[in-house]
Amino acid sequence: MKTFELFPRRFGWIPYVFLAYLALPLFHVLTETGMKRMVGFVLLAVFVVAYREAYRQVTDASLIVWSAILLVLILALAWFYQPYNLMLAFYISNFIGWIGDARLFKRSVSVFGSVLVYCGVILVNAYGIQTGVVAFPFIIVMAFTPIAVRNSAERGRLEEELDAANEQIRELSRQEERVRIARDLHDTLGHMLSLITLKSQVIQRVRNDSDRVLEEAMGIEHTSRSALKQVRELVSDMRGSSVAEELVQMQEILSAASIELKTDLPTPLPDLPPLKQTIIGMCIRELATNIVRHSGASKCLVSIRETDGGLVTCVEDDGIGMTGSHYGNGLNGIVERLALVEGTLSITEQSGTQFKLVVPLPITTKGGETG
Repeated sequence: MKTFELFPRRFGWIPYVFLAYLALPLFHVLTETGMKRMVGFVLLAVFVVAYREAYRQVTDASLIVWSAILLVLILALAWFYQPYNLMLAFYISNFIGWIGDARLFKRSVSVFGSVLVYCGVILVNAYGIQTGVVAFPFIIVMAFTPIAVRNSAERGRLEEELDAANEQIRELSRQEERVRIARDLHDTLGHMLSLITLKSQVIQRVRNDSDRVLEEAMGIEHTSRSALKQVRELVSDMRGSSVAEELVQMQEILSAASIELKTDLPTPLPDLPPLKQTIIGMCIRELATNIVRHSGASKCLVSIRETDGGLVTCVEDDGIGMTGSHYGNGLNGIVERLALVEGTLSITEQSGTQFKLVVPLPITTKGGETG
């Protein structure tokens, strides 16, 4: 069963507090006698009903209708009982300010203000200039109050939209964080597990060579411990990786897969900021894993050079190429990482595959931060 509410709960106690302003017109009605007193009670009762209904309306048209009814009641109370009852028009000022349509709002404010000024002139003619001196400041304030109410409502709406936008940004950030962690876990564990798989295959091939088996088994233990350490670091605080470290790891995994690695690197390697180190390092890691899994290559060349266009990292193999294949999680992860620093990935197939990573110098993140 629906609970009765005099006013919608979302408005709190404000509608009830405003009812206190009816005390003055009620007092003036009580001073009357006979039919005039009875009619006064009826006018006040209808006023309360119209006041309540105005709070319950959700359309501009219904707000205008109930505001017009309230205005007629106020004019009757001011003309037949006490001229200062015209001050009850403050109620209407509030409701007009809620009108959403800009054109209807302007027309309503114009009509409302004109009626108030006209009534003020009548009061001066009927009760003298002294009444006008008292009434006109209130009339001017009441005429402009809808504008203030509308601006306040607009500001509140914008704040709500801002809160909603901030919440959406937080949600998108959480989603992006989950994607990032999943991508980094894929890159890290995929690389390490591929290396463990290759070393296990080596053990199967050399199972009669106890020294080699022991060496490879120790390598598997080292790799698994390294993977565990990196996962822990990844979960606690995403670990940055350097280009030099990833090249060492690449040498290890390619060697386990019997792929010869050659490098063409500047000496020393460029002094790169952490963001650049991490992005290029993780891209090299993923490319090494990709070559081992899919290329069928026997040789791989990694070159790094600085050009006018930025830092260029090329990873080439002599494998079967990528004809007819699509980007998987690994290559998509590379593209997404490079996009953070406005970098690009291009793939060329000619006697194998060439992956070309280009990162502008200096690196500028999407947030405008130089790295």
